Amino acid sequence: PEHYINTADKGLRLIKASKIAIRDDSGDAQYLLTVLDDITERRRSEQHISYLAHNDSLTGLPNRTSFLKHLFDTLDDAAKNGNRFAIMCLDLDRFKEANDTYGHLVGDGLLREAARRLQAAAEGAFLARIGGDEFIIVLSCDEPEVTAGLIGERMIEAFKDNFEVDGHQIQVGLSVGVAVYPADGTDATALIANADAALYQAKSE
Repeated sequence: PEHYINTADKGLRLIKASKIAIRDDSGDAQYLLTVLDDITERRRSEQHISYLAHNDSLTGLPNRTSFLKHLFDTLDDAAKNGNRFAIMCLDLDRFKEANDTYGHLVGDGLLREAARRLQAAAEGAFLARIGGDEFIIVLSCDEPEVTAGLIGERMIEAFKDNFEVDGHQIQVGLSVGVAVYPADGTDATALIANADAALYQAKSE
Protein backbone atom coordinates (compact mmCIF):
# COMPACT_ATOMS: atom_id res chain seq x y z
CA PRO A 1 0.00 0.00 0.00
CA GLU A 2 0.98 3.62 -0.54
CA HIS A 3 0.62 6.35 2.06
CA TYR A 4 2.00 9.76 2.95
CA ILE A 5 4.31 10.37 5.87
CA ASN A 6 5.63 13.67 7.20
CA THR A 7 9.43 13.74 7.44
CA ALA A 8 11.57 16.19 9.37
CA ASP A 9 13.89 17.17 6.52
CA LYS A 10 11.88 16.59 3.33
CA GLY A 11 8.31 17.32 4.41
CA LEU A 12 5.43 15.19 3.08
CA ARG A 13 6.62 12.12 1.16
CA LEU A 14 4.73 9.36 -0.63
CA ILE A 15 5.86 5.99 0.68
CA LYS A 16 5.20 2.50 -0.67
CA ALA A 17 5.37 -0.19 2.00
CA SER A 18 6.02 -3.87 1.29
CA LYS A 19 6.26 -6.66 3.83
CA ILE A 20 8.64 -9.61 3.56
CA ALA A 21 8.46 -12.68 5.80
CA ILE A 22 11.85 -13.85 7.18
CA ARG A 23 11.65 -17.63 7.59
CA ASP A 24 13.74 -20.09 9.60
CA ASP A 25 15.29 -23.32 8.30
CA SER A 26 12.00 -25.18 8.60
CA GLY A 27 10.15 -22.51 6.55
CA ASP A 28 8.20 -20.96 9.42
CA ALA A 29 7.92 -17.17 9.44
CA GLN A 30 9.98 -15.75 12.30
CA TYR A 31 9.99 -12.05 11.47
CA LEU A 32 8.06 -9.66 9.30
CA LEU A 33 10.33 -7.15 7.59
CA THR A 34 8.69 -3.92 6.36
CA VAL A 35 10.52 -2.13 3.55
CA LEU A 36 9.64 1.51 2.91
CA ASP A 37 10.32 2.91 -0.56
CA ASP A 38 10.11 6.69 -1.11
CA ILE A 39 8.28 7.00 -4.46
CA THR A 40 7.54 10.75 -4.27
CA GLU A 41 9.79 11.80 -7.16
CA ARG A 42 8.77 8.84 -9.32
CA ARG A 43 5.09 9.69 -8.90
CA ARG A 44 5.76 13.38 -9.67
CA SER A 45 7.59 12.40 -12.85
CA GLU A 46 4.74 10.12 -13.92
CA GLN A 47 2.20 12.89 -13.29
CA HIS A 48 4.33 15.42 -15.18
CA ILE A 49 4.69 13.10 -18.19
CA SER A 50 0.95 12.47 -18.17
CA TYR A 51 0.30 16.23 -17.94
CA LEU A 52 2.60 16.97 -20.89
CA ALA A 53 0.89 14.25 -22.96
CA HIS A 54 -2.49 15.95 -22.56
CA ASN A 55 -1.71 19.64 -22.05
CA ASP A 56 -0.03 22.37 -24.05
CA SER A 57 3.24 23.20 -22.28
CA LEU A 58 3.05 26.93 -23.15
CA THR A 59 -0.50 27.80 -22.08
CA GLY A 60 -1.45 24.87 -19.84
CA LEU A 61 -4.61 24.35 -21.91
CA PRO A 62 -5.60 20.90 -23.19
CA ASN A 63 -3.66 20.03 -26.37
CA ARG A 64 -4.72 18.52 -29.72
CA THR A 65 -4.70 14.97 -28.30
CA SER A 66 -7.04 15.98 -25.46
CA PHE A 67 -9.26 17.93 -27.87
CA LEU A 68 -9.70 14.94 -30.19
CA LYS A 69 -10.52 12.61 -27.29
CA HIS A 70 -13.03 15.12 -25.92
CA LEU A 71 -14.58 15.63 -29.39
CA PHE A 72 -14.96 11.88 -30.00
CA ASP A 73 -16.50 11.42 -26.53
CA THR A 74 -18.90 14.32 -27.22
CA LEU A 75 -19.82 12.83 -30.63
CA ASP A 76 -20.54 9.43 -29.04
CA ASP A 77 -22.71 11.04 -26.39
CA ALA A 78 -24.56 13.17 -28.96
CA ALA A 79 -25.23 10.16 -31.20
CA LYS A 80 -26.63 8.15 -28.28
CA ASN A 81 -28.68 10.88 -26.62
CA GLY A 82 -29.62 13.15 -29.50
CA ASN A 83 -27.68 16.11 -28.06
CA ARG A 84 -26.48 19.03 -30.15
CA PHE A 85 -23.18 20.81 -29.67
CA ALA A 86 -20.93 23.34 -31.40
CA ILE A 87 -17.24 23.52 -32.11
CA MET A 88 -15.62 26.93 -32.45
CA CYS A 89 -12.34 27.42 -34.31
CA LEU A 90 -10.40 30.46 -33.09
CA ASP A 91 -7.43 32.10 -34.76
CA LEU A 92 -5.48 35.20 -33.71
CA ASP A 93 -5.35 38.02 -36.29
CA ARG A 94 -1.93 39.68 -36.86
CA PHE A 95 -0.17 37.21 -34.55
CA LYS A 96 2.47 36.29 -37.16
CA GLU A 97 3.40 39.95 -37.67
CA ALA A 98 3.78 40.45 -33.91
CA ASN A 99 5.85 37.27 -33.60
CA ASP A 100 8.11 38.31 -36.50
CA THR A 101 8.47 41.88 -35.22
CA TYR A 102 9.12 41.23 -31.52
CA GLY A 103 10.48 37.67 -31.53
CA HIS A 104 9.39 34.30 -30.20
CA LEU A 105 9.67 35.12 -26.50
CA VAL A 106 7.20 37.99 -26.87
CA GLY A 107 5.09 35.77 -29.15
CA ASP A 108 4.96 33.12 -26.43
CA GLY A 109 3.95 35.71 -23.83
CA LEU A 110 1.25 36.95 -26.20
CA LEU A 111 -0.12 33.41 -26.64
CA ARG A 112 -0.18 32.85 -22.88
CA GLU A 113 -2.14 36.08 -22.31
CA ALA A 114 -4.46 35.30 -25.26
CA ALA A 115 -5.16 31.86 -23.76
CA ARG A 116 -5.95 33.48 -20.40
CA ARG A 117 -8.45 35.90 -22.00
CA LEU A 118 -10.04 33.13 -24.05
CA GLN A 119 -10.38 30.90 -21.00
CA ALA A 120 -12.09 33.69 -19.03
CA ALA A 121 -14.52 34.35 -21.89
CA ALA A 122 -15.20 30.62 -22.46
CA GLU A 123 -16.71 30.38 -18.94
CA GLY A 124 -16.07 26.68 -18.43
CA ALA A 125 -16.48 25.44 -22.02
CA PHE A 126 -13.79 22.99 -23.19
CA LEU A 127 -10.97 25.09 -24.69
CA ALA A 128 -7.80 23.65 -26.25
CA ARG A 129 -4.76 25.03 -28.05
CA ILE A 130 -4.24 22.84 -31.10
CA GLY A 131 -1.12 24.51 -32.47
CA GLY A 132 0.47 27.87 -33.27
CA ASP A 133 -2.11 30.59 -32.68
CA GLU A 134 -5.06 28.22 -33.19
CA PHE A 135 -7.50 27.39 -30.42
CA ILE A 136 -10.70 25.36 -30.44
CA ILE A 137 -13.78 25.10 -28.23
CA VAL A 138 -16.25 22.24 -27.81
CA LEU A 139 -19.51 23.68 -26.57
CA SER A 140 -22.13 21.28 -25.21
CA CYS A 141 -25.41 23.04 -24.39
CA ASP A 142 -29.11 23.21 -25.31
CA GLU A 143 -28.83 26.07 -27.82
CA PRO A 144 -25.31 25.80 -29.26
CA GLU A 145 -25.81 28.42 -32.00
CA VAL A 146 -26.97 31.08 -29.53
CA THR A 147 -24.35 30.24 -26.91
CA ALA A 148 -21.55 30.08 -29.50
CA GLY A 149 -22.60 33.52 -30.74
CA LEU A 150 -22.52 34.97 -27.22
CA ILE A 151 -19.15 33.40 -26.37
CA GLY A 152 -17.71 34.46 -29.73
CA GLU A 153 -18.77 38.08 -29.15
CA ARG A 154 -17.35 37.99 -25.62
CA MET A 155 -14.04 36.63 -26.90
CA ILE A 156 -13.73 39.21 -29.68
CA GLU A 157 -14.52 41.92 -27.12
CA ALA A 158 -11.77 40.52 -24.84
CA PHE A 159 -9.25 41.18 -27.64
CA LYS A 160 -10.23 44.85 -28.09
CA ASP A 161 -7.69 45.98 -25.49
CA ASN A 162 -4.01 45.88 -26.43
CA PHE A 163 -1.80 43.13 -25.05
CA GLU A 164 1.14 44.31 -22.98
CA VAL A 165 4.04 41.88 -23.23
CA ASP A 166 7.56 42.75 -22.03
CA GLY A 167 6.78 46.45 -22.26
CA HIS A 168 5.37 46.23 -25.81
CA GLN A 169 1.80 47.30 -26.58
CA ILE A 170 0.52 44.81 -29.17
CA GLN A 171 -2.81 44.84 -30.95
CA VAL A 172 -4.10 41.39 -31.90
CA GLY A 173 -7.58 40.50 -33.07
CA LEU A 174 -9.56 37.28 -33.10
CA SER A 175 -11.48 35.44 -35.82
CA VAL A 176 -14.09 32.80 -34.97
CA GLY A 177 -15.71 30.06 -37.04
CA VAL A 178 -18.53 27.84 -35.76
CA ALA A 179 -19.95 24.47 -36.82
CA VAL A 180 -22.91 22.78 -35.12
CA TYR A 181 -23.62 19.05 -34.81
CA PRO A 182 -25.52 17.55 -36.60
CA ALA A 183 -26.48 20.35 -39.05
CA ASP A 184 -22.88 21.08 -40.15
CA GLY A 185 -21.52 17.54 -39.89
CA THR A 186 -21.99 14.28 -38.02
CA ASP A 187 -18.34 13.28 -37.73
CA ALA A 188 -15.18 14.96 -36.46
CA THR A 189 -13.66 15.56 -39.91
CA ALA A 190 -16.73 17.32 -41.32
CA LEU A 191 -17.28 19.44 -38.20
CA ILE A 192 -13.68 20.63 -38.04
CA ALA A 193 -13.60 21.32 -41.80
CA ASN A 194 -16.82 23.35 -41.65
CA ALA A 195 -15.73 25.32 -38.57
CA ASP A 196 -12.41 26.00 -40.34
CA ALA A 197 -14.21 27.14 -43.48
CA ALA A 198 -16.36 29.50 -41.39
CA LEU A 199 -13.22 30.80 -39.68
CA TYR A 200 -11.49 31.64 -42.97
CA GLN A 201 -14.68 33.23 -44.26
CA ALA A 202 -14.67 35.43 -41.14
CA LYS A 203 -10.96 36.23 -41.64
CA SER A 204 -11.50 37.24 -45.29
CA GLU A 205 -14.33 39.55 -44.25
